[in-house]
Amino acid sequence: LSKNKDSKELHDTICNITYAIIKIKSSSKAIDAKNVTPDYCESTIDFRFPSGYEKDAIIPALEKYLKKRGFSFDSSSEGYIELEDKGSFGASLWDDWESSKYITTLSEIMTSIYKKKPFIGLFTAGTDAEYYREKDVEKGFPKYCEKVVLLGAGDYTLAHSPDEFVELEDFINIIKVYTLFANWFLTEE
Repeated sequence: LSKNKDSKELHDTICNITYAIIKIKSSSKAIDAKNVTPDYCESTIDFRFPSGYEKDAIIPALEKYLKKRGFSFDSSSEGYIELEDKGSFGASLWDDWESSKYITTLSEIMTSIYKKKPFIGLFTAGTDAEYYREKDVEKGFPKYCEKVVLLGAGDYTLAHSPDEFVELEDFINIIKVYTLFANWFLTEE
């Protein structure tokens, strides 16, 4: 796996703990005025664990790490930190996704456009797909569509990085894929 860039990236992502700050929120006081410290600041960090890791170890490990750097967890002190486990979510897949007509058709369309069979697998990073796929009243979003597929142009290892770019030919090809798949989907469904 380590010889192929895409395979190495996939291997590293699947076999290591990954994390991403997916939401930062603060009081409106900081938004309404310049140079004002907000009353509070809240962030959500999405941790992904390979199988075999104990997710319950993350909160104590974060507390230890932050205490070592002088942060307080005492709610009576100014600027304290509070950590909360918002729950554990596994991969959100529909039954028989690999052999479904959606993935099969998408693969056929991509093969016809790119002239090679695509690698279709699980994407291990956090995405907005959960907001379309999962119903969660507490988070405030309804279930729109169980069968969500992430598909984009370019090198996925560069997505959202400072060096992200998409070749013009790849951009045009992905538009063709979207168009053909949408046409199939709308006439099939």
